Amino acid sequence: MTNQSGDDEDDLPQKKHPYRFFWLTGGLAAIVAAAIVVPLQLLSSTSSSSASQGAQPSESRQGQVYTFTDPPSDTVTPEACAFYAKGLGKPPAGQVVVVSNQDQEVGDNSDPLLHFGPAKLWPNTDKWYAHVQIGVETTEARTPYKLTAWLVDASTVSELTKKSGHDWWTDDKAPPGAEHVATANVTRKDMANCWKLGVLH
Repeated sequence: MTNQSGDDEDDLPQKKHPYRFFWLTGGLAAIVAAAIVVPLQLLSSTSSSSASQGAQPSESRQGQVYTFTDPPSDTVTPEACAFYAKGLGKPPAGQVVVVSNQDQEVGDNSDPLLHFGPAKLWPNTDKWYAHVQIGVETTEARTPYKLTAWLVDASTVSELTKKSGHDWWTDDKAPPGAEHVATANVTRKDMANCWKLGVLH
């Protein structure tokens, strides 16, 4: 005579202990959550550290390091309407450093164009400087501008300045083949004479 009730119990799914089941699933969920949260915290920490250090010198495709020195790349500097931007990094043969500035404001009175001007090298050094004008005489104080240094083919710069009739030009984008190598951020000082440059030294 078979034990019918015993066979039935063997065929039924085993009941999970409620406390053990929830402890195991809860532990697994905690492990998965930790696996997601910890990398995110590390990423956030790395991003915050990078942001706090500010802009760093950039290395071009040729391996040369370029950076703004005045105004410096790692802070926001108040500047007059017209000033000299200075930096380090000697361009390779056939190329020149070009500095652009762009109004970072938005609205009807903002200027969306990039304003480009080629930099000049101090003789026998890797130091360069460029005449920069941010805005006009009536531009409001504290208007933000971004300065960008580019490596551009000398032939392209010659063509663009010849076309503009000045030693500078404006456009809504960088010249073809231009390589972005450094950035600095400035703001306008109080309204001033845009034709008066500071002393270059």
